[in-house]
This record gives sequence, C-alpha cells and structure tokens, in this order.
Amino acid sequence: MGIYMNSKPAIKNTLKFIVMSLIGILYFFVPLVPSDKGKGVLLVYSVNIIKSALSPWLSALVMISIGSLILLCITARLTDKFPTLTRLYGGVKTYSIVLYLIGFILSGMTILQIGPEYLIGPAVGGQGLGLAKTVLVTIVVAGLMVPFITEFGLLEYIGVLIEPLMRPVFKVPGYAAIDAVTSFVANPTLGIFFTNKLYKEKNIQRAKPPVSPPTSVLSAWDFLQC
Repeated sequence: MGIYMNSKPAIKNTLKFIVMSLIGILYFFVPLVPSDKGKGVLLVYSVNIIKSALSPWLSALVMISIGSLILLCITARLTDKFPTLTRLYGGVKTYSIVLYLIGFILSGMTILQIGPEYLIGPAVGGQGLGLAKTVLVTIVVAGLMVPFITEFGLLEYIGVLIEPLMRPVFKVPGYAAIDAVTSFVANPTLGIFFTNKLYKEKNIQRAKPPVSPPTSVLSAWDFLQC
C-alpha cells in the first residue's frame, strides 16, 4: 500500500513531464503547418497570424513597449519603493537604457517620417521597425509558451542527453542545445530569448552565452522572412 501511495506522485509527475514537454516540442520544433518553404513550426505560424491581425497597431505598440521599458528602468533607478520593479529592472545597465532611448527616437522618426532619408528610409528605419514588430510579437508569444520547455523537465532531460556532445565540442552545457536548435528550426529571436533566460537563471556562466548567439545570426535570413 505504501509503495502504491508513493508511486502515485511519481506517475503524476512523469505524465506531466511527457504531456507538457510534448506540447512544447510540437509548438517550437516540429514543422506542422503550411508555409512558403513547405512546412513551418507553430510558433512562426502564430507570430505571423498575430502580426497580420495587429498590423494597423503594431507600430504604436512598439513605441509604447519601448517607452514603457525606458520608464520602468528609470523608475527602478530612482526609487526602491517598488521591490518587484527594482528586482526586474534595477540591474539594467546605463548603456542599455541609452540604446532603448535611441531605438525609441528612431522608431518615432520612422513612423512619422521625420528626419534624413538614410535613417528613416525602407532600408534602415523601415527594416528596423519591421524587425522590432516581429521581435515584440515573438517575445510575447514565446514568453507564454516557453514554460512548456523550461519548467517541466525537458530542458534538464535534453541537457543530460546532449551533454557528451555540447560540452567537448562547444564548451557549453547540454541544455544550451535547446536555444541552438530553436534558432535553426523555429526563430532566432527565440534562440536569443533562451540564451538570456539560461544566463539569468545561472544555468550558463558569463563566458558561455557568446557561443550560442552565432547560431541565431546564421539563421538571420529566416528571421527576416518571419
């Protein structure tokens, strides 16, 4: 009886791992839906659908998002009355805030078509704003679905499985394979998202993250096609 009682939580946890991980794998890694290149993953399909639906408002949402981020970072610097705000944004570097501000200004110039052509033209400002829209939607959608990969044991399972390859060849932990595969199969933005998450959670040391982003750069053309 005691053995049966003890086995029930183990069975429940195993089923949760299998079901949740399967959802994550199907959503991020398995080409299931039609695309211009044959078949694509559900993540890219979802991002494209949402981008199309929000197209009239995406430029404004980009401006609101960047502006809000700047205000949150500055507020976290000026006061410690909001512990959660301080924890999330208090550590943002000054140069990052400056870059956010530059992005905010350039986005506004591009949307309003105010400024020199070499900044607001389609090849620079238009391209940058288009990428910002894709990044915004991708991060929001992926942020909702990433727990299926990171919170139910799949990350650790992949880490143990791929460790013998990743450690000697790339000098990174096995679970770093997740963001490399994600960059090639799904979206390079998500690969960077995973790298940042692993780094902040101390799963990748300070010297390791630069190894992973190049896999995203290699698939940048796919990113431009999203």
